Amino acid sequence: MDHPDPSASSRDRAAVARSWRRYFDPQPGDAAELPLPDPEVDLGPFLRDIIPGTAQRPWMGRNRDLAAHFAGIEVEFLGSPRIAHVLACTIVCLRRDAENPVARRIFWRILTEMGPEVAVMLNSRWLTSICDTVVDIAENDLDRAAALMGTLFINTLKIAETERRLYLPARPWPPQTRLRSGGHIYDGVQTIYTVTPGDVAGLLDRIERGLQLDTPLRPVLIELIHRAIEGDNCVNRIISLTGQPKRPLAPAEALAAVKKIMERL
Repeated sequence: MDHPDPSASSRDRAAVARSWRRYFDPQPGDAAELPLPDPEVDLGPFLRDIIPGTAQRPWMGRNRDLAAHFAGIEVEFLGSPRIAHVLACTIVCLRRDAENPVARRIFWRILTEMGPEVAVMLNSRWLTSICDTVVDIAENDLDRAAALMGTLFINTLKIAETERRLYLPARPWPPQTRLRSGGHIYDGVQTIYTVTPGDVAGLLDRIERGLQLDTPLRPVLIELIHRAIEGDNCVNRIISLTGQPKRPLAPAEALAAVKKIMERL
């Protein structure tokens, strides 16, 4: 196994510090400038530079000073490539000013130039934030529709799990018996038939076909849905009840390529 070149790591760290001086070494005259890198910066060093430390729990505050806010969210990305933190900072900026050209340019460059690599670095919270942001700033209907699919999917899961965890009693898993017959929910919508895997298999097949989209959101959606299938939520539990195998929504060769990329970081 090749060992990383410490001098190369140092060069990347120095390049990141120079390129993002307004964050790492702000000067008195920088107050009027957005504390982001130049929109045409070389993103390579940001992908290779690992932020020292171990990721901590999210900082959920809000600071009017953008550089201070960037520092607050950085704790989530300790141990990850700096590019993940930069992307999160562009999202913060775009939530405050959706038309900001610098934040827009860096945000779209990261998704377009290194979307598959960045998608595997981020947790579902930030993957969802990408989708929310694209819904707000997309310049074409395909990107906005793809992002809306991810936002609706995850927030529907959140609604279902919030009701269960806040208002329904704890129950053994797997369940020992059915408590109700299921059937009609509302307006012609029926419960999933869990005796056979047909309903769930059809859903997963349709998702796979639907994800064949020419949009930089594709790797984000793949990660969001794959992690939902693997996570502790109603989708995962229904899949386990039907006996439907959990499967990745990306081809094996694509997953292997991403794994190799991550091993080099």
